[in-house]
Amino acid sequence: MDTIAVKIDRRCEDSVYVKLISSDKHEFIIKHKHALLSVAIEAILSKQVDTNEVKFGIISGAVLKNVCEYLDFKAERSMEEMPNSYICLETLLSAELWDLSN
Repeated sequence: MDTIAVKIDRRCEDSVYVKLISSDKHEFIIKHKHALLSVAIEAILSKQVDTNEVKFGIISGAVLKNVCEYLDFKAERSMEEMPNSYICLETLLSAELWDLSN
């Protein structure tokens, strides 16, 4: 995942990007439309009117990084192209937790 510098718009509906923050304070910026592939993240963002940041109190940076990569991959490619390196127990557990099964 490339590192980018971007200003996060404080209004969810107008922002192109979302900042996801892990329990160990690692920050990940992904496209808003990619984040919405997670039903759980979509539900959190729909309840927030003044910020485009989501803080996860129990998800580590290592796991959140995998989830962000998975969301980006899922948004841009077919699931048949998913490399085995993306499939690990922590990511699968996170996918279940965040309802990424669709």
